[in-house]
Amino acid sequence: DSSGNLVATKIEIKPDNSLRLLGNIESITAPGTVVVNGVTVQLSGGTRMDDKSQSNVQNLQFSDLHTNEYVEIRGWAGSAPNTIAAMILERNDVPSNVNNLRFEIQGVASNQSDPTLVILGVTIDTTGASFTGTTRTGFFVPGTNGRLVKVRGNITPIPSQPFRANQQVEFQSP
Repeated sequence: DSSGNLVATKIEIKPDNSLRLLGNIESITAPGTVVVNGVTVQLSGGTRMDDKSQSNVQNLQFSDLHTNEYVEIRGWAGSAPNTIAAMILERNDVPSNVNNLRFEIQGVASNQSDPTLVILGVTIDTTGASFTGTTRTGFFVPGTNGRLVKVRGNITPIPSQPFRANQQVEFQSP
């Protein structure tokens, strides 16, 4: 206003959506629940679902989802340990160029011991990865557990085996 005060027309409080997955739907385990990269994802009526695949479904519903579809999930900690409550689910086409194929997990790291760490209950193998903003040694120093980390690989995750983050590992800002 003329006095220099900020006059809000809308105030919105958004939950932290720092948890992220990029990968294939491995399974649909229950109504409203899918597994991506070994992580259980809870979908609700509040989850925004967008279809950016060639199918281009205008009002994407849970019933439109199928295993092996490539999705990006953004959300926050779910109601059970090592789950994500999805704020956004975006269905995409699998990249036709295998060099562009990516699988990602972003979350709080624990049990860091070179070359592995755990995010959302999934063991991550960082063998072959480059470390952005730090070195491998700097990443695995004591005291770095509990930080937000993004890991990326280009090898399709295999259920019940460590996630292969053979491309990139980096700390994220919350």
